[in-house]
Amino acid sequence: SSAIFSRINVLREMKSTKQVKQRALVDLFKCLKEQGYSCMKWSVPSSIREPHHLMQLPVPSTKHLSDKNSVIVNALEKGESYFHRCQVEITRLRFEIAMLGSQYMSQREMALMQGYSEHIFFVVCQQRSMIAGMIHSIGSIELCVQSYEDVDGIIPMGQASLREFVTNFDESILSLVETLHQLVLLINESSHLITIDKDRATVRDIIARVKKCIFDLERCYSPSGRKLPITLCRLNTIDNMGSILH
Repeated sequence: SSAIFSRINVLREMKSTKQVKQRALVDLFKCLKEQGYSCMKWSVPSSIREPHHLMQLPVPSTKHLSDKNSVIVNALEKGESYFHRCQVEITRLRFEIAMLGSQYMSQREMALMQGYSEHIFFVVCQQRSMIAGMIHSIGSIELCVQSYEDVDGIIPMGQASLREFVTNFDESILSLVETLHQLVLLINESSHLITIDKDRATVRDIIARVKKCIFDLERCYSPSGRKLPITLCRLNTIDNMGSILH
């Protein structure tokens, strides 16, 4: 790549003839082909030419990383800036070739230039997606490691089956709490139909007891989803919920 840009600078500095520039263009195409790039239209997916498909590509971000090193952040920002510049340049190139053409290049040369440019841009998209995937994987690993570092107590055997058990219990608790909320709402709405003061007082007592039950459930247990590891402390918390439920 350094040789290519060096030759471009030489051509810009000196008053080169059309034949010299033509030879440089041929050498450039030859060099790109030797580097593994292709000018064929089918060498890249058609979605690379559609902006809405490019917007669906994963974006590298440090929000999942615990160590937001300034060097890493700066490198990612520069990479994103380079990607967007490439996107603008390839769009402009397609427009100029389709609408304006060139008085110095043939249709075949312009087609070769667009083909190689799209393949290079496709490689940039691949590298960007791989970086985004790698960062996400590192973040997931860090989260998993952190969850084990925060463990305070014994980790029982059979984590997979315990996770299913805890998940079912979490769903049951959430369903129970929601049902109780709906029950309070229903009783409140129905209480307006009661005309006897003694019965109204009884209904208010029932509502107070149900609300206290909801408060105790939400205070004593917080569902944790499918997060691992399942510690003995979490299992004891579930076991202690039995007294509250009774």
